Amino acid sequence: VDKTQVLPTAASISRVGNRVREPERVQSRSRPAQPQRRWENEDEEDDGPRRPNWPIIGAVAAILVFVAALLFIMFSTAFRDTLNPQQSVSVPQVTGYLFTEAQANTELLDGFTLELAGEEESSEPEGTIIRQTPVAHSLAGENERTIQVVVSSGQVEEITMPDLVNRTLTEAMSTLDSLNLGLTYDYTSRTSYHDTIPKDSVISTYPVKGSVLREGQLVILEMSLGPEEPETVKMISLIGMTEEGAREAIEGLGLTVGQVQSSPSEEQPEGRVWYQSVAADAEVAPGTTVDIFISSGSGGSGSGTAEPVTKTISFNLPDAGGVVHVVIADSQNNTVYEGDYDTNLEMSTGDIPVTGTGQETYTMYVDGNRYSTQVVDFGA
Repeated sequence: VDKTQVLPTAASISRVGNRVREPERVQSRSRPAQPQRRWENEDEEDDGPRRPNWPIIGAVAAILVFVAALLFIMFSTAFRDTLNPQQSVSVPQVTGYLFTEAQANTELLDGFTLELAGEEESSEPEGTIIRQTPVAHSLAGENERTIQVVVSSGQVEEITMPDLVNRTLTEAMSTLDSLNLGLTYDYTSRTSYHDTIPKDSVISTYPVKGSVLREGQLVILEMSLGPEEPETVKMISLIGMTEEGAREAIEGLGLTVGQVQSSPSEEQPEGRVWYQSVAADAEVAPGTTVDIFISSGSGGSGSGTAEPVTKTISFNLPDAGGVVHVVIADSQNNTVYEGDYDTNLEMSTGDIPVTGTGQETYTMYVDGNRYSTQVVDFGA
């Protein structure tokens, strides 16, 4: 069957929207009739293309223009110096220069001027710029050409703790007050005994010697209580006791029994103590040796005699470096001599006369302290 094209007719052309349907090719064989499409009928009833809504479009465009203008103004204000680099310059660095040198160096300042804002103590030489505002290399506007600077007033003078050891409290506090630091003191919380530093003198300090002191700082002074007095035992009288009783008494005091001799005595009956090497009421260290003499009676063996005999005794003086008071007592704690000696000039008491019978022990006390003893045999 030959296919032939038929020229389009008015019935084969229809409008769909704004488009024109092309004529369909007609085949020689016939096709059943198709029902008319609904949308094609609706298109045929359309009067033509829709028109744009220009008032709404114009309003939206106006809003966009306004927002863009507002953003531009804000952006240009915030970044004016960046957007206009010709109006901003870099701040020169003037720290490390002497103020007078930097002020006269126009090439360094490049249009900036220096303004002295103050002084501070510093390790830098006096007059050196140690701080600047604005900081170096920051950007400054056309009307920001002043640099405020702080200069050094010189190195801080350090005041250190003086040596106060062995000073009296008055001397120590006077020395500290002269530093004019408004220091406060504590001289009661720390005290110690010391063999060489006198009482009420400084043993140590906190801060220690050479430490840097701060204004208003607390200074602690350790004060001496003087030499610590050893524990002592007060001697009792053994005169008239039996040998056994005297031994028990000596050992009961924590002392040591020394020599026990038998010799004639007119004062005590046979078998009784008539002499002790440590006088009654004397303060002695624990363990001190005590010698006792036991009476053998007035007619017992020995070279003693009932007739009193006078002899002399002499004691060496301590090297006390001053005047001392000397008391010499017998075994009955009776004072036989008392006097003052200048130990810078005298080395001994000299000859001191004593009278007695048999054997007698004499004790020398220096400034109230037992110093030495000496036994005298009046029958020899």
